Amino acid sequence: MKEQCRKSLEIAVQILDGQDVPHEERLTIEAHLDECAPCFERLGVERDVKNLIARLQGSTQCPDHLRSKITAIFHEGPPT
Repeated sequence: MKEQCRKSLEIAVQILDGQDVPHEERLTIEAHLDECAPCFERLGVERDVKNLIARLQGSTQCPDHLRSKITAIFHEGPPT
C-alpha cells in the first residue's frame, strides 16, 4: 500500500470515529478518496465493520486473536 493511501485511510478512519480533523485535511482526504478507488472501497468496508460492531456491541465479546487478525487485515491488507 502506498504511503499516501496509508496516511489518507488513517485520517479517514479518524473522521469515521468522530475525531476532530482540520477542514483542509478533510478536503485533502475527500479528494484522495475521489481519485483512489481502492482506498474508497477499503474505507467503505471499514465503515461497514464499525457499524456492525456498534450494532453488536454488548453482545458476545470478540476473542483477542480474532480482533488482532481483523486489525492486521485493515492495516496490511488481506493475505495473498
